[in-house]
Amino acid sequence: MTEFYKKLGYNAYYIMNNVKSKEENEKEEKNKTKNIEDGISIGIYNAHSRELKNIYTQLLATTFFENSKIDIVPISKEIKEYLNILDIEYTCIDKFIPTEELMNRIKRNDINVYVTFTECSPMFPMESFEEGVPCLIGNNNDYFIGSKLREYVCVDREDDPREIRDKIKIVLENKEEVLKLYREWKNNFNNEVKKQVKEFLEG
Repeated sequence: MTEFYKKLGYNAYYIMNNVKSKEENEKEEKNKTKNIEDGISIGIYNAHSRELKNIYTQLLATTFFENSKIDIVPISKEIKEYLNILDIEYTCIDKFIPTEELMNRIKRNDINVYVTFTECSPMFPMESFEEGVPCLIGNNNDYFIGSKLREYVCVDREDDPREIRDKIKIVLENKEEVLKLYREWKNNFNNEVKKQVKEFLEG
């Protein structure tokens, strides 16, 4: 997008989104290996029923896990009907909520899923990781490129519920490594963002 506007003659500059890190002692990382057979908590947020957010495929992927609970914010009448048809256990709020309240819900989950069809630089995956909870992403942004973390959390076929299911299993089975890889990536990312802002202000 930046290159597109530059070619049109606009003075465009690319600055990456960032999420402020919490102090390590404030984080509650649930990084123990999860026994999936015991049931898992999965969060699906900020999707509503817009097609580009791919919520129905993500919900379908959760049906592969027995004794699992899904938390959805916000939820629509159509999504409720879909959940009832699939007999999925869920908790929900039917409207968008303040970020702080959303972060409190995020922390309760074993994993969050944000496998959308189109994004530029979504804030939610980083918000989730900053709360110590891994988050799946779609193959439509440049997060985690160059890190093994992307192999774990990036879904290449966003419309394939089986691939989403497989990624959930792999992440939960390797949760400690996934969170470690995120911390390493985020440290480098923070430095790159600082560099970008400095170049923008001085350029």
